[in-house]
Amino acid sequence: MNFQSLFAAVLIAFCFAGWPVVSKYSGAPGVWVGVIVTIGGALATLTFSFLSKQMSVLQLPSIKAIVILVIAGALNGTAFYFYSLKVADPKISTAVFITIVAILMTVIAPLLDWALNGVVPNLQKTFGYAFAALAIYLLIK
Repeated sequence: MNFQSLFAAVLIAFCFAGWPVVSKYSGAPGVWVGVIVTIGGALATLTFSFLSKQMSVLQLPSIKAIVILVIAGALNGTAFYFYSLKVADPKISTAVFITIVAILMTVIAPLLDWALNGVVPNLQKTFGYAFAALAIYLLIK
């Protein structure tokens, strides 16, 4: 991994970890957090896409790809709805919740990647996923 990719990973992690904490700070109810952050996210994505000229140099995806992406968007929207409710809940520790979700994503993503794309995790990665599961156990205690 080069420096640019590492920098991008840090920026992405900061933004993904930061928006729920900032959202909770707003004091808005979870449903409004989800709706307003979704609108802000769509506007930011469109703005960056146009500013970087990425949309003008790429061809439109196939119909099959668009259908699959709509399904992916529905999955994201479903997760985002429930995530927004939980990060806005004053009874739930936002930091612990975000960490547990992130670790679960670390475990679930390779399983889905294996099922859909045929990427088989090696033994070392399997041990890493087991340690991730142990981290979740320790966080919920």
